[in-house]
Amino acid sequence: MGKRKTNKAKLAEGRCQGIGPDYVPFYKANEGGSQATTSMIPDPIEGRMIHCLSDTETMMYYLLRWNTEVLHIREQYLLNHERVNDVRSQLGYSRVPEQACFTTDFLVDFKDGSQQAYSVKFRTGDFNPNAIIYKGREHSYARLIERQNTERLYWESQDVKFNIVTRDDLMQYRIQIKNIAFVMRFWDDTFIVNRQQKLLYLIAHHIVVVSMDKEFINPKQLADSMSFDIDAVYAKTLEMRRQMIGE
Repeated sequence: MGKRKTNKAKLAEGRCQGIGPDYVPFYKANEGGSQATTSMIPDPIEGRMIHCLSDTETMMYYLLRWNTEVLHIREQYLLNHERVNDVRSQLGYSRVPEQACFTTDFLVDFKDGSQQAYSVKFRTGDFNPNAIIYKGREHSYARLIERQNTERLYWESQDVKFNIVTRDDLMQYRIQIKNIAFVMRFWDDTFIVNRQQKLLYLIAHHIVVVSMDKEFINPKQLADSMSFDIDAVYAKTLEMRRQMIGE
């Protein structure tokens, strides 16, 4: 695990600038500070590691990555401090100092030019003021709601749709998420050596469409069920992709 850095140091680095391989999230999975299960996921489309600070964020990432309308994913995105305080003033909340950095879990750019922001939470019950976790800790609930209201108005004031997603929401997609994580391992053709892996490559690139949400993928069984020549389609796909990038 890397050394924990102060918010002041991160601000000095200019994190959350750029996009794609140039983007650096404000919070990194390997810098410590999170009590949840963190993950660093290689993203071949963004050309960098994606930093998820919980299992729930990891689940959300894979669903976003599988959406062919998604252009870019920026995680742990730093909100503009001055704009945050403007929003908080509108909501009647106290202003926060510069070192109190607000971030959004995912900011997503779509191919049609639109954006959506996502706040990922562990459970729906966290938004119940009568939940047992808030007994004697009512201030924690108030702080959660204040934070979410700030984040929501921040994005909606910029015509960006704001979404709160919980693990409860994502569990209905758990089989699909597991399958997405599996097939994305075969995005790169460098280490593809057999017929099953070629099929998984084609699925990862959405050349071949299969059911992802009914059962966990069995590569051998799936390859044996295909009625087309997997080797031929794979070879043709690579040829077309190399022509597109001018190799």
